[in-house]
Amino acid sequence: MRFVMKKFNEFIKIDKSSYIPLYVQLSDIVARYIRENSLEEGDSIPSENDLTTYYGISRNTVRQAFQILESQQIVRRVRGRGTFVNKGKKKQSLTGLKIIETRLRDLGVDVANKTLYIRETFPPKDWGRLLELAPGDKAFILRRVKTADGVPFALEERAFPAEVGRQFKAEDLKHQSVNILIDALPEYKVTHVSYTFTSSPLTAVEAKELEMDRSEPVVRRMGVYRNSSAMPVMFGRLTFLADRIELKFEFIRSDDETWTAIVMS
Repeated sequence: MRFVMKKFNEFIKIDKSSYIPLYVQLSDIVARYIRENSLEEGDSIPSENDLTTYYGISRNTVRQAFQILESQQIVRRVRGRGTFVNKGKKKQSLTGLKIIETRLRDLGVDVANKTLYIRETFPPKDWGRLLELAPGDKAFILRRVKTADGVPFALEERAFPAEVGRQFKAEDLKHQSVNILIDALPEYKVTHVSYTFTSSPLTAVEAKELEMDRSEPVVRRMGVYRNSSAMPVMFGRLTFLADRIELKFEFIRSDDETWTAIVMS
């Protein structure tokens, strides 16, 4: 076992003004730190005290970040000893997950996508950081409205590192499920996802795209999608009209004491 620690001033900063929760930002920072420094199985990473002091955040925030990393099997915590890199065999964290379009079609609903644009451009600062892009790097961004029987129910926004986005055909991105497209690329196939749910008002542009009044309640689901090397291959944000979507979560305990999350939309 090695103790590997770069100077704290080389760490990526947390953006406390961002809408992305601090613990989600921190979990992404630690995952990137592990990958970029080629840490090995069993290497020690900064402690709760180190991260709490450096970032000026609560111990509970750090613990939440470590819980995310544990669930993704990127780290393991040993009581009384610390937190260590875990590069053992990854278990599937999400099974039985059906994309929303599939579930709606199973119910006989006609689901379609109205593409607003697909372009290679500079992503919003938060998105670029979550994708771990270098300053000045561009991303492929997809924006489209999802409809059910012709009625808008969600605004879909996706961002990919340029190397990933260039693998797709524009025509496929207009009509097909992004999850299915990216899973067809072995190098970038998603093995774990972390979601954050927030609620915020619609912007004027979003209200027009969704054909809704800005006062209507919405739920935003933001996700960072990683491959087996823990590389972020996609950032996604879905803005749902709160009165047109229902999310259900079911957790199943297996014989080996692991839990499987099944998301039913």
